[in-house]
Amino acid sequence: MQSADDMDPQNPQSFNHRYEKLSTGRTYHFVRRVHVHTSMSNPAQIDQLPQGYDRKRHPTLLLVHGFPDLWRIGPWVRRGCRVIAPDMLGYGGTSKPVDPAEYSTKKLCADLAALLDALGIKKAVLIGHDWGSFTVGRFALWYPNRVLALIMMSVPFTPPAQDYVPLEEIARRVPNFGYQLYFANPRSNLEILANLRKFLRITFSHTDSDLDFASLGSLEKTLLSPKVEVNEKPCLLNDKEFKYYHSELQKGMFGPLNYYRTTKHRHEEESAFGLDSYLRPDLPFLFMWGTKDQTAAPAVIEKSRKFIPRYQDIALEGRGHWLMVEAKEERKTMKFPSTFSSAMSQQTKEEDEIPPPERPPSPPLHTTFAVRGIHPPNFPAFKPRDYRIPSHQSMNHVAWSCDGKKLAAVGIDKLTRVWNPEKSLELRSATTYAGGHSDDVDYVSWNPTHPELFCTSGQKDRRIVFWDARQSRYIQQCPLKASPVQTCYAPDGRSLLYATAGNQLFFMTFGKTGDDIKEEWHMSDREAQIGSTAIFNHVGDAIVVAHQTEHTVRVMDIPTMKVIESPAAHVGGCVALALDPRGRQVYFSAYLASGGHDSIVNMFDLNDWICARTITVCENSINALSFSYDGEYLAIANAGSYIDIVSPLSRVDQLSSSHLFQCATETGIPLHRVPALAPSPTVAWHPSKYLIAYCGQTKVREGSPANAVVSTFGLLE
Repeated sequence: MQSADDMDPQNPQSFNHRYEKLSTGRTYHFVRRVHVHTSMSNPAQIDQLPQGYDRKRHPTLLLVHGFPDLWRIGPWVRRGCRVIAPDMLGYGGTSKPVDPAEYSTKKLCADLAALLDALGIKKAVLIGHDWGSFTVGRFALWYPNRVLALIMMSVPFTPPAQDYVPLEEIARRVPNFGYQLYFANPRSNLEILANLRKFLRITFSHTDSDLDFASLGSLEKTLLSPKVEVNEKPCLLNDKEFKYYHSELQKGMFGPLNYYRTTKHRHEEESAFGLDSYLRPDLPFLFMWGTKDQTAAPAVIEKSRKFIPRYQDIALEGRGHWLMVEAKEERKTMKFPSTFSSAMSQQTKEEDEIPPPERPPSPPLHTTFAVRGIHPPNFPAFKPRDYRIPSHQSMNHVAWSCDGKKLAAVGIDKLTRVWNPEKSLELRSATTYAGGHSDDVDYVSWNPTHPELFCTSGQKDRRIVFWDARQSRYIQQCPLKASPVQTCYAPDGRSLLYATAGNQLFFMTFGKTGDDIKEEWHMSDREAQIGSTAIFNHVGDAIVVAHQTEHTVRVMDIPTMKVIESPAAHVGGCVALALDPRGRQVYFSAYLASGGHDSIVNMFDLNDWICARTITVCENSINALSFSYDGEYLAIANAGSYIDIVSPLSRVDQLSSSHLFQCATETGIPLHRVPALAPSPTVAWHPSKYLIAYCGQTKVREGSPANAVVSTFGLLE
């Protein structure tokens, strides 16, 4: 078993990762140290207490990290302590609200208290570093009777201010806090994210490095200047830690940086409550700091003493800000001051744990089909049905009508072809619709409320054309200023959004304008948004937006267009979205699926916007996603010549090289790889059957030309 200082989240025998939906409404990811025999096959089901743990002698430690840090177990577990280390709000797997006001220390402390409640812990020793130090200091004021002892690292205790002091004034008074002004500026979100590797090397640079981090303007200048090279500078993180920090912080920097945007919110909450300035008189307190830490101002440290009746400190000579990694050896052998240790021990002996709150048992996430009374189709018995159309171009898009009786395909010319699949998908059986476009048609969407109405769009002629399948001529033609690449109807069929080649989103509405006699489609006065793909939610009062170069997806309210959620999704940009047709049920949540250039599909629980599942079966960039009508299956089209069918409720690690069949690694739920004649740019489930449609273009082979192809797979009857 590895050292407790090492961070290896992929080793479940070393760390147990858990998620908890708190009474505050936020979901927290946290880690608890596991001390079990390595032969245990499922340590996640074992009580996470160290060997030899005695609650009368060993307290529970709650570790609270700072910026831009993550959970760390540290050496505490080797002392027989029960250790809990959460990802704080905005980090890792914990909720990431967009509004900075959600990151006030009052709300953070409420989250920590709720976490202790959820684990049945009445009191704990709180240990914080950096922003975590500030937070645990405030916790001792907001919840004084829940703290056994307080250990603050690097950032000294500061009492609530009587008068509001803007961050600009704080930076003027303490010049080494100048970096906080840059972090408080919203533009730092993307600038840091775009230079994340460089930022981590600057932030975790060695104490003796000549890089200036703290003073006003220095961090920004170093980070954004291409002339400043930091790759050769020594870094305090080892390779494994650096990779893990980079992967986690790539999920978004707006959450971690929001802590620096709470100064006014924090003051208003503390003033309204009249929060005390003094820590509890009998509270054991210890402050640890490095003598070379630029942010540990001696004047602030000295001032803090008068507000802490039992103040004690340990100064680590020659150490800087990152004591957890710089002072590993010291912490392994460190002996706390005797008065601190005895006071903490006495309080521990007097402490009784409270039982965890009673609640209905959570059903297993990977519940099998049999348990739920579902009889999945025998996918291996099906064969793809491929219909070739002579063309040197690819078929770009297919879509089902809302009743499933019609399948439309576009892409190779100016025509839209519509079939009744129950009769035939031969070329001669298609009904063609012409005259609406002057160049190739790229995309087709059916109205979700009427089985005969659909629209088509073309990039080259910059048009959206509306059709009635009962008529051969279009019913309305709408010229546009930008080239549309995707269209999506609102659930009521009276609004439409389209994405353009310039990565903008525009809205159209159906109704009367001015003196119009009849209702028609017209451009909405709603402001254009940035995005390369978007879908409406089931109600139509919000949209989910993704951008092919952004790592997050945005949930935007209609009509205000305010971003209400922004979960991190993909490292290489998000290119595909699909919404689970199920609503909230007894045991299962509805999901949003997102696919990216990174070949990963993420499943977001729509209740808390936490990524509940990551599907990694694909070896290529994702092109399109589609849920089956009942939400039990997800079809994934990608740049490879196959379609993957998976169960969103299963954990999927990999498929074998077989094209057709493999099982989920935890449940045995069948997964299917459907061979395709060509990479498909799209895939669509039938609205009431286990049947998918997809399309593409075959490769040119010796003696045979390329063909556009439309294919189906599944239960047609």
